[in-house]
Amino acid sequence: MYFKEQGYEDFYPDLMEELRNRPNAGSGNESINNMFEFIKIACYIGNTDLTDFFDQWGFFYVGTIKVQDYANYEFYITESDVSKVKQYIANKKYPKPAYDITTITD
Repeated sequence: MYFKEQGYEDFYPDLMEELRNRPNAGSGNESINNMFEFIKIACYIGNTDLTDFFDQWGFFYVGTIKVQDYANYEFYITESDVSKVKQYIANKKYPKPAYDITTITD
């Protein structure tokens, strides 16, 4: 919704297209790495630093996550994993959103 307000009507379709074009973006513990790739690619497509948004929505949780979805998965997320993603985005020097986008409702 934020990007639509900013005149970027096709943000989400463009994000999905970019993800389809990077089938090997995640490696190792694929689901977690793909989640981190999703964050990096969302920032890239929107040319915006979305770390505060993803942080507030729990995407940078550190610890063990157990998921039962089609199979049983257990993910171990370290502070180092999170720091690498945040540093990668910080190095891009994308601007932050104009306001706290977690406050947007439809």
